[in-house]
Amino acid sequence: MSDELTAALADFKVEEPPKSLFRFYRSELVSTLQRGRLNLTPPHCFNDPFEMWAGIKIDALQEEDVLRSVRAKTGLFRAALLANNPLLVTNEDQYVAKITAVVKTRPDLAGEHFQTMVDAIRHSCFTQFGVVCFSGFDSDMMSGPVGIRHWSMYGDCHRGFALEYDGHHHFFQKWANIKWLFPVQYLTERMLVSLSEFDVWDDAKMWKTFRAWSAMKSAEAWGHEFEWRIVCPLGAKGASVIEKNEAGEEREYLRLWREDQSNDEQEAGARAIRRVILGLAARKETKDAILSAAKDPKLAHVEIWQARACRSKFALVFERLH
Repeated sequence: MSDELTAALADFKVEEPPKSLFRFYRSELVSTLQRGRLNLTPPHCFNDPFEMWAGIKIDALQEEDVLRSVRAKTGLFRAALLANNPLLVTNEDQYVAKITAVVKTRPDLAGEHFQTMVDAIRHSCFTQFGVVCFSGFDSDMMSGPVGIRHWSMYGDCHRGFALEYDGHHHFFQKWANIKWLFPVQYLTERMLVSLSEFDVWDDAKMWKTFRAWSAMKSAEAWGHEFEWRIVCPLGAKGASVIEKNEAGEEREYLRLWREDQSNDEQEAGARAIRRVILGLAARKETKDAILSAAKDPKLAHVEIWQARACRSKFALVFERLH
């Protein structure tokens, strides 16, 4: 990450990851274990329609607010014009007169203008970031009702597997230290922004806004998930790699280790994985593929467990296989 990006996030604190970070996988994604992959998912693929989408304070919106927004030389609206239609602002006086007339004769456009500002940020979040999501569960959560629901939603209806990562491993500490590994901020009310927040728009403001919006979710809808996430700017030099997935499609990943590293470096990266837990309904071929992958010397430390149904409670029990 660049020094400019680090400086832009100075107002955010470094979060200490929990001891365990769990991530659930479909049964066919054994390559996540074999190759130390962490898939960077575009936010538009998430199941929350409000992901990275702030609400707007529109009730008290006045004409002077809109005029200030469209006239601001350092604002987001001006930046968009300069990027997409710079001829409109070659003559400042003519531009101000024209845009002022539009605002005064079309007050109905005020809300649309505000929504456009918010949607532009959301679109940028969707196109510039990839996200890796984890559950910061303890053992009771993992085996209880919350874990059962997660296995159903994210673990291929209990047919897949979960990887337990070491949150104190240097890989996760590195991302936490640069403030792009953090817990989701569960809100009881939607985050609202005012139009004035876009009057000044530069790289520092952009990254601060991206970082804040990428953490917000509804407490009532999602608060049970105890989610932690790595948010990675796509194309970040040295951070992510583009590889083909099981379907032959190119996807962007973070890697715990790379094949061009030494054996010692690969083993050090692999230490980020503590154990694999096979789902309650995991197929034999999934189990066999996991056990085969664990024969790699750098993964010799990884424990293999199997989830089973508790006989007396609505709970899972985990039995060690390897």
